[in-house]
Amino acid sequence: VGPGVAYMLLPCAYPTSMAQEIRRALVPRSVIPAGPDVPPPASLAEQQQREMDCVHKDLEALEAFLKSRPGMEILPDLSIEAADSGMLPQDPHKAIQTFFASDEVDIFFMGYCGSATPEGGWCFCDHVVTFEQVLDMWQRARARSRNTDARLLLYVDAPRAGAWVDALIRAPQAAAFVGTV
Repeated sequence: VGPGVAYMLLPCAYPTSMAQEIRRALVPRSVIPAGPDVPPPASLAEQQQREMDCVHKDLEALEAFLKSRPGMEILPDLSIEAADSGMLPQDPHKAIQTFFASDEVDIFFMGYCGSATPEGGWCFCDHVVTFEQVLDMWQRARARSRNTDARLLLYVDAPRAGAWVDALIRAPQAAAFVGTV
C-alpha cells in the first residue's frame, strides 16, 4: 500500500457573499470567453455564476485525478471536498488546522480555485487565507504530530498564484514542508 493521501479542495466564495472589504480587493479569475456556442454573459451575476461553475468543475476534475493515481491510498474520512465554501465554518483557518492535525496522513493535498487578493490570498466569505498563514498552521501541526515526515502539496488555480511561489522562495525553511508543481 502506498502513502496515505488526504485532500482538501476549496473553492472561493461567491463574490456576492464576500465581506465588502474582501470583495473590493478581489482579483477575479480570467474572464470566461464567449464562443460560437456560448453567448456572452448577460450580467455580472451570470458571469460570476459561470466562473463558479468552472471553479467547481476544475475541483471535481482535480479530485478525480487524485482518486485515479495508482500507488496512493486516498483516506476518504480525512478528505474534504468543499463543494461550496459555505460548507466551511465561519473561519476557514479552523477547518485548515483540523485538516492538518491528522497523524495518519503522509501527503496532504490542498487545492484552492477561484478569485484572490492582489497578494494572492484565498477569498472566503469573511476571511482571506494567505501563504504565511497556511505555512504557520502547517508547521504548528507538524510540531505537534507524530508523523513529522508528512508533506504538504499545494495546488493554487487563482490570479496571483505566483505570489505563493514567491513566498516559498523567500521562506527557504518551507521547502522541507511545502511542495510546488
